Amino acid sequence: LLWGVEAGGAKSWLVLGPVRFQPSEPAKILYCLGIAGYLTKKKELLMVRGWRLGPVKLPHPAYLGPLVLVLALTMLLMVVQRDLGTALLFFGLLACQFYVAAPRLDYLLGGLLTLILGAVAAYRVFPHVQARIDIWLNPWASPQAGGFQVIQSLLAISSGGILGAGLGRGYPQIIPAVTTDLTFAAWTEETGIAGAVALISLYLLLLERAFKAALSSRDDFTLLVGTGLASLLALQSLVILAGTLGLVPLTGVTLPLFNYGGSSLVTSLASVGFLLKISAEAKEA
Repeated sequence: LLWGVEAGGAKSWLVLGPVRFQPSEPAKILYCLGIAGYLTKKKELLMVRGWRLGPVKLPHPAYLGPLVLVLALTMLLMVVQRDLGTALLFFGLLACQFYVAAPRLDYLLGGLLTLILGAVAAYRVFPHVQARIDIWLNPWASPQAGGFQVIQSLLAISSGGILGAGLGRGYPQIIPAVTTDLTFAAWTEETGIAGAVALISLYLLLLERAFKAALSSRDDFTLLVGTGLASLLALQSLVILAGTLGLVPLTGVTLPLFNYGGSSLVTSLASVGFLLKISAEAKEA
């Protein structure tokens, strides 16, 4: 917030000499490790709901409170920085790890309700959130301004047809953020629906192997770390693919291992490295 550099509408970058990176990228892995460590120690206590808040029974605030506080501070920081995509990833990561540690349906529904209420509150309080959602609902209201990128992305995808225009025969340069956020649109334009389905299938295979590696672990901490990292890859892929297709508001996250991006690529590779290590240790046990 003090020394950050703004790019793409989000003040989420730091510049240290020749190095330019997003602190939120390595923070994803540290956040995952921290939440996993806390839940490993407190998961039994979080299953006991002996504190009543009106008609709702909850775990004691001494155990649930730290998670709520960490989540609230994280969401506030990300929203103030206008980094909405990362805020959604942090929220989803905690929700997935919490559900694995304390598998109760009401917790999952409570997390979904919190997400909806938070989105409504952010829409009413922060103008940039309202602008992003308004562009998603009707990009044609500003085709030469805020909606230009979304419109060009959808036009590129629709022009690809079944087999696409052919590699190198599309017009990806028309899309402003084609190298960082919307590479999937260029890929679909040049390879068509067939190429898009093939790429999504590869991600599904990667995620299946990631969750299998996580579930093969022999202790609770490693299980939660593996599940968190696999969920992070899944959520990040889902958010950017859905945003590119116009199913959700477009956010500035990258498609793991596919989009250009230094700190994002390093974080994705580190996550895969953790999962490979978890899988190898499970086989050795």
